[in-house]
Amino acid sequence: MHAHGSVVDEAIRNHVCEFKVRYLRFAIYFTVLLKSGKMSGIESLNCVDYIKERVKNKGTHKEIASDLQQLFPNSRGLSERSVRRFCSSKGIHYASRLSAPEVNEVVESAVSQVSSYNYILDQMSQAAHKIIANLTKSIPCIR
Repeated sequence: MHAHGSVVDEAIRNHVCEFKVRYLRFAIYFTVLLKSGKMSGIESLNCVDYIKERVKNKGTHKEIASDLQQLFPNSRGLSERSVRRFCSSKGIHYASRLSAPEVNEVVESAVSQVSSYNYILDQMSQAAHKIIANLTKSIPCIR
């Protein structure tokens, strides 16, 4: 198990390192653009792939905006709202991994389970009332 764990740990380290390298390349590239004066606002950042990757990995608009603002402190148009509009205009959004039929199946199953649970509770309640009624009949002082 220890050997398997070290393989997994190594794979995670490699993935993290790969992401850091891509992130640093992105930062360097856009820092050069920023200093050259060729960049203003999110539209001119040319970072669609970066934003797609962040959204795919469940990064929020707020987190992405914060990262862009840290990378480009003197740039305008990098607010959460700007990122949201940019993602909307480019069709960038986090998609559920479930298809519509799969979602329907999950919902039907959940409704069925809740209905079964409520039915069982109802049956238990009725049984408890019967037991209490029978007990009150058998105890003379309660009648």
